[in-house]
Amino acid sequence: MNRFLKKKKDILREFDKEKYNNAYKKFFSKMFVLSDIDKFFYKKKTEYKRLLNENKIMEKFIFKYSKKSKNIIDLGSGYGCRSIPLMSKNNFIDKNFYFFDIAPNAIRLLKLIIKNLKINNKIKCSVWDFYNKKLIKKTPRNSLIFTSYALIYKKRLNSIFLKNILSLKPRYVIHFEPIFEHNLKNRKVKNYFLKNNYSLNLLSLLKKFEKMKQIKIIKIYNNVFGANKSLPFSIIIWKRVN
Repeated sequence: MNRFLKKKKDILREFDKEKYNNAYKKFFSKMFVLSDIDKFFYKKKTEYKRLLNENKIMEKFIFKYSKKSKNIIDLGSGYGCRSIPLMSKNNFIDKNFYFFDIAPNAIRLLKLIIKNLKINNKIKCSVWDFYNKKLIKKTPRNSLIFTSYALIYKKRLNSIFLKNILSLKPRYVIHFEPIFEHNLKNRKVKNYFLKNNYSLNLLSLLKKFEKMKQIKIIKIYNNVFGANKSLPFSIIIWKRVN
């Protein structure tokens, strides 16, 4: 990844104008299955295999914490590689899915995938930018919200972002995100974060809000897995304090 990706314009250049736009152009006039899209982004067999392993781990937690929620909100969804595989499974067949991403071409590609695969779940897709103070409106309360490798591109997350998530009144929130604070003693991973200007304070911000009694952190799993061994994701599960 480019070391300056923390800037919005660089994220849009890297992901929207290049990766997602190129994928849309490639598959626009073709019949395809989801694995074709996945392999466009994860070209090596080892990368694709690790993606599937990541998804398997994430599915377990998404299922557990969405049992009492009709709606699942995927913030920073990209083209939907985490949520779309869930839709054909019995545990999720009656769920409504909401996809939000900063890149317009990610949403355009996502809509193409949904149309091509003839997915029957109730779905809403929209461009969303967590660099703005305003978050999504008209999203259902008591949803499960999750992020996956989405918050990492904002070097310093601020309180506004978390307050906006709280304003949606979720039942649970899960972050499948690389956590800098979990790797302070791992020089290789720590330097990788610093070199690429990746997020440094997600865990600290969550603990700050817990201390303020606005959220309760339910469980933290350190460095669970990662397709990129220099960037493993941790799992943090929390809920709002009423």
